[in-house]
Amino acid sequence: MKLWQYVGKNVRIVYKDGDILEGFVRDYDDGEDTEDGIDSLDIVNKESKEGSYILGVKETEIKTIQEID
Repeated sequence: MKLWQYVGKNVRIVYKDGDILEGFVRDYDDGEDTEDGIDSLDIVNKESKEGSYILGVKETEIKTIQEID
């Protein structure tokens, strides 16, 4: 997957286990720069009343990813 192309965009991610995450891609982490060697995205999610939070999503967890409005 070319995860870097989603930086700065709103996306819907379907995990391999069927869970769905929608949020804004704040950053891309290249596997060459991470301890585990896996590319990942930093997603800002606004599901809670307390505000937004950031999730790290590894490429190996993603079944599909698509840009949304």
